[in-house]
Formats: sequence, structure tokens, C-alpha cells
Amino acid sequence: MAKRKDDFMSDEEFDKVDNEINPDVRVPDSIGEDELKDIDVQLRRLVVPDPTLKHKTFDSEDEYEKWKQENADKITGYIRLGIVRDANFDILSISASYREKE
Repeated sequence: MAKRKDDFMSDEEFDKVDNEINPDVRVPDSIGEDELKDIDVQLRRLVVPDPTLKHKTFDSEDEYEKWKQENADKITGYIRLGIVRDANFDILSISASYREKE
């Protein structure tokens, strides 16, 4: 749990928000081999990049939308977006991760 507190929140309000954002992760005292394998698989998915994903970066939302429409029949799986904005919330770049149909 975080130890930093906003001056405008009571301790109870802060703890509630902090627990929603950073829930305590507890590992049971006894865990089976199957559960450990499942946890290992989940962790590997987080750490090891998916080699089937392709990545593309765009300079504007219009450029991204045009590319998405032109390639709609070639893309499968999912498209994951990362949007980088400046201090005025103007889009600096958009990045997409996707899979192509085989």
C-alpha cells in the first residue's frame, strides 16, 4: 500500500482509492503445482513479447483510421493502441499492435 497521501483526502478515503488502484496481492500458504504452472504461464505472457504481433506508429488519428480501414481485411486478433499526447493533450503519435491474417 502506498504511503503517500493527498492533503485533501482523509486516511480512509486514501486507503479506499489506493486499494482500488493497488490491490494487495496475497499468495495462499499452500499452492498446488497446477496453480504454480498457471501463474508461470501468465507471468511469461506479461514478460515475453508475442512474436506474432506487428507494430506500427502513426503521426495522426486520421492516418491511423485510414490505415485501419485499408487493412481491415488483413488484420485479425486485436489492435492495441498507445497514444502519446503533449501537455495540451494534442496527439503526438499513435502506436498499434496487431496480428495479420494468415
